[in-house]
Amino acid sequence: MKRLILICGFLASSFSFGADWRMLETSASGTKIYIDKESFKYTPYDGSVEIWVKGVRSSTEKTIDGSSEYKMLNTYFCKTRKMSTAYSVYYKADGSVINSGNINSGNAEIIPETISEGIFKHVCKNPKNGLEPLLHEFDTLEEFTEALKKFNDADYSKIDEKKYGKVPNWEDYPSIDDYVNALRKYRKKYEDDIKNKAP
Repeated sequence: MKRLILICGFLASSFSFGADWRMLETSASGTKIYIDKESFKYTPYDGSVEIWVKGVRSSTEKTIDGSSEYKMLNTYFCKTRKMSTAYSVYYKADGSVINSGNINSGNAEIIPETISEGIFKHVCKNPKNGLEPLLHEFDTLEEFTEALKKFNDADYSKIDEKKYGKVPNWEDYPSIDDYVNALRKYRKKYEDDIKNKAP
């Protein structure tokens, strides 16, 4: 029995090895939600994304099991707006494992205006190209811009500006967020053309 507990503890602690956690949002209760970029796995045939999710509770948040952190291996089905959980681990504040194990959650509907929907929207934005780039992940704004264009399948050299308007330039916007939003809106104008040209 002790040997089994030790093995489970080792497996649970090893999930963080090589992880690259990206913070997404903070829940109403104060829990900070992260996703692991390294674990992102897209399956084209069913349009699903498998990824590890981590929640770090605030110091004032109280739970029945006394956990201060948890990790879950979730699958998000981008075509059907459903999700499932395959594995979960709960930790104490000192990092020790409270419990862990496989979960047969089945496929559940994504509830609007929840943390699950926030994660779903992020990982399913353009899953075949991975996760959307963030500015702090790059050394220069130019590198970020090119990565964002690639993520959005944007080959602007083939875009007819007479038809769709001028391609957004980051120098024309007061903030990075404004520029990113402008690129997203611009992409929506010609996304049908991109689909038609896709191999």
